[in-house]
Amino acid sequence: MKYFLATLYILTYSLIGFSQTETQSSQDKIYNLLNTARELKKDLDYSEAVRVCNEALNLASEIKDFENEAIAHRILGEIYLDNKKYDDAYSSLQKAANKQSRYEFKEELAKTRNTLGLLHTEQGYYKQAENYFTSALDIYTSLQLFSSKTEVLKNIGKVYLNQKDYQKANETFEKAFKDASKYALEDTKADIYLQNAKALLGLGEISKAKADCIDAIDSGMANEYPWIVTEGHIVLSEIFEANNQIPEALNELKRHNKFRDSIFDLRKDRITASELAKFDFSEKEKFIEQQDLLIQKNQEQLRINRNLNLLGAAFLILFLTFILYLYNNNKKRKKANILLRDTNNQLTIAKDEAERASKAKAQFMSTVTHELRTPLYAVTGLTDLLLEQSPTQEQEQHLKSLRFSGDYLLNFINDMLDVNKIEANKIEIETIPFNLKKLSSNVLVTLNKAAEDNKTSLNLNIDESVPENVMGDKLRISQVLINLVSNAIKFTKNGKVDLNIKKLEQTNNTISLLLEVKDNGIGISYDKQELIFESFSQGSVQINRKYGGTGLGLTIVKNLLELMGSKIELKSEPGKGTNFYFKMNFEIAPDHAVTLEENNTEPEDFLETFKNKHILLVEDVKINQLITKKTLAKKEITCIAVDNGTEAINQAKENKFDLILMDIHMPGISGIEATTAIRKFDTQTPIIALTAITIDKRQQEEFDNAGFDDILSKPFKSDIFFNKVYNQLKK
Repeated sequence: MKYFLATLYILTYSLIGFSQTETQSSQDKIYNLLNTARELKKDLDYSEAVRVCNEALNLASEIKDFENEAIAHRILGEIYLDNKKYDDAYSSLQKAANKQSRYEFKEELAKTRNTLGLLHTEQGYYKQAENYFTSALDIYTSLQLFSSKTEVLKNIGKVYLNQKDYQKANETFEKAFKDASKYALEDTKADIYLQNAKALLGLGEISKAKADCIDAIDSGMANEYPWIVTEGHIVLSEIFEANNQIPEALNELKRHNKFRDSIFDLRKDRITASELAKFDFSEKEKFIEQQDLLIQKNQEQLRINRNLNLLGAAFLILFLTFILYLYNNNKKRKKANILLRDTNNQLTIAKDEAERASKAKAQFMSTVTHELRTPLYAVTGLTDLLLEQSPTQEQEQHLKSLRFSGDYLLNFINDMLDVNKIEANKIEIETIPFNLKKLSSNVLVTLNKAAEDNKTSLNLNIDESVPENVMGDKLRISQVLINLVSNAIKFTKNGKVDLNIKKLEQTNNTISLLLEVKDNGIGISYDKQELIFESFSQGSVQINRKYGGTGLGLTIVKNLLELMGSKIELKSEPGKGTNFYFKMNFEIAPDHAVTLEENNTEPEDFLETFKNKHILLVEDVKINQLITKKTLAKKEITCIAVDNGTEAINQAKENKFDLILMDIHMPGISGIEATTAIRKFDTQTPIIALTAITIDKRQQEEFDNAGFDDILSKPFKSDIFFNKVYNQLKK
């Protein structure tokens, strides 16, 4: 038995040793394959580099060598980036970053994010590129890998260079060059020389740019960096051209072509068709031909000038040129006057057309509002009636879905109207005293049900030093907060949404506040953050389909805040949440300025007030008559319905009513005309206007002048409807 156990022990450890040796051998092979891929990439043999890199990737996946697997993905991304296959490059680099983040390969993650920064720089997404570079710098700093930061600094300088911010580019390159010199990074130093030459050229510092460019070329020649040399001659040509040294610029282009051709001859057997496109310098060659022609023309002109000087006709030519200038200038002035007159006429026509288009748009929105809200009244009204008739559980579920769809469509119509009113400058900002703390609390109470459906908590955090009563537009501020909080709830499940109000500064009469809505939901991708405030924008089609919504809420928030002298700001990180915030100044209102708000509970005589009351309903749509009559019958109110204004006038003359409900848009005479006629013989009976359009200030005055006591927008909720009826009956 002892011998058997000893033998088993030896065999077990032999197998373990063999397994470890085999794993070590595979890792060595992966290491060699990755180094080979890097060399092939450097020699422009991209197709072979991809093959070798994929072989290393497969082997690393088999033995679960996650670090080398991520490195292989990154090298593939770099190869695709060199070949301008941006989608493939992004996919490979994201796979690398995901592995490195998961297993905390921090140094490799910094390299990957640096490459992602280069990818976004090439695509023109400079803000995202800078974010990736900054992330790479932070990792290198935390690991104290200061020499590695130099390459990232250089890349940040290139971002500024592409954005033509030459001052920042120069400052960044100077800082990167100090680090490169400190750590003897000769290839990086050469590239920094070259890139800084471009920045100095942009700043107009020609001599410094020339010196840096020559240093880059010299370093490239000494250290065998051929691409530095070829691009260096191009940049030096541009420097000479900027200094009007055309022959020198032409010579540098020729040197560039000669050096480029020598590299091409050495490596052409390994360059594929896609890489060959990198050597397409037809535009520069065309420029060389143009400069040759220009030099010839200049020389010819010099000979002509010398002949003219010898003939002594210079003064005569100048005199004739001056006369010709005056003549041409007079002709141009006449043409400019004619053009200006025509342009003014066109602008006048365009202005008239724009005004007509604006009126047509307003009329269109009014018509659409009426045509949509009228059938919506039937949908929501019938749904409410059916819900009150003890439906089955399945029927109740369907009816609630129908009611939700009706409410959604109504909200969409209201959002469209708000956007239209803002664009037409029909929204007036008012300043009244209101209780900011209570308004904020009411916003969260209103949206609590939606938050509960998403299993999300709502939290209100207000600095104790914030006064309760301030002066402002209570309705618009409430609208802004509701849109922001509801937007946060929609994109946050099983999380939390915070409404924070913080004091920034305060004087005797005014206070500056920061209002922010923070969530820990799905966040917004960096490339969509600049578009999120545009109409009908929700980040992507997929988000719109998944979460719904009109895409107008944030547009309304942005426009309303601008009308109130503020600006919406955004901070968001995908997967971690979003923070919308804005600053606003308020005048502090005295405590006694805010009246007590209405009690939400029904008065004791609420139901008794309705009993045995007799109401005249003027409504041209039969189904709406049916719904309104049934709604009134629930409170024991009798009702007579007529479908036009003429009959309404006759009924009001012949009968005594406790209240008249008057539709505005009807065939024949309108509700306004009918009410005006009734007020000539009856000034006591309350009349409530029923309308499916949104009322502006001018229309409100028209309704008041006609003799209406109140206005009710269709479709209406029964509680709002009965509150208005109760208030009129109690007069």
